[in-house]
Amino acid sequence: MKKKSEGDDWNEEETNNLDFSEFFNFKKMITPTLIKIIYLMGMGVITIFGIFITFGKETNFFILNIITGISNNIIGGIIILVLGNIIWRICCESLILLYEIHERLKSIEGKD
Repeated sequence: MKKKSEGDDWNEEETNNLDFSEFFNFKKMITPTLIKIIYLMGMGVITIFGIFITFGKETNFFILNIITGISNNIIGGIIILVLGNIIWRICCESLILLYEIHERLKSIEGKD
């Protein structure tokens, strides 16, 4: 929100209406925020799954064996913890990057 100077005749209600109208006109994107929330939830699930595999009973997860090629739960769990979170981060960052590019293009367009 900008500071009010002596020459400005705006009030806070007009500023709030402007933000609300930008939301309904799709000028303000909410998807980057949603992607960040989904990232945090996914990171938590991957971390819990990796810890469960690392310290859980000695079970044979067929999918884990296919992904890692390792039947040892400790090594497989650590690989899921590290690589799973890195790959998930890259996926979410690439989605956010699309919106960052969009914002930059809008700012360039506004300079004309």
